[in-house]
Amino acid sequence: MKAKSSSLTVLVTVLFFLTSFLGCSKKGEKDDGAQAGNATSEIAQNQAVSEGDNQLAVDDTSISDLVSLWNSGKKDEATEKFLSIDWQDAAIIKQIRGLSMPEEALISLSDNERQSIVQETMNLLGSMRKLFFHVASEAESLACSGDTAKAKEYLNAIRKYGMSLSGPEHLQVVQMHGKAAVGYAEKKLSEIK
Repeated sequence: MKAKSSSLTVLVTVLFFLTSFLGCSKKGEKDDGAQAGNATSEIAQNQAVSEGDNQLAVDDTSISDLVSLWNSGKKDEATEKFLSIDWQDAAIIKQIRGLSMPEEALISLSDNERQSIVQETMNLLGSMRKLFFHVASEAESLACSGDTAKAKEYLNAIRKYGMSLSGPEHLQVVQMHGKAAVGYAEKKLSEIK
């Protein structure tokens, strides 16, 4: 079981870096939202929140709506939604099973279920990575125009987003994504004069 866990962790880690961070700092990068949009729709359809969990209102599907906005090319709306989400609210993260499960829970699933969750999670993190880099780019533009307070607000939203995914209660790939978001936001915050 331990060997299976190690090989799964290595596979997920490699997939994460290949799909999430290669070429992440290219300006003017075109987004291919069709593929990730389909995965996001599947994620939203496949999510089941148990009755014991804190349920969100039916009209507040924050992460699914956020990714759908982004993948449909509505960058400004996605940015505003990203900034308005309370990333410290654990119920928001619980909406997406790949974001709210520990490594041990993933390992205990069947191969098909595990592959499905890993693929859904990778697609989601890929879209979220593009979105937070867009938010960071907007922050950079704001800082250049002299609105450093708003630029810091944007970068702090990225930092809070990353912090919400950095804990041990998440898959390792999700933790790495969260830590990368925190580190990126903190680096950009330190560059603002």
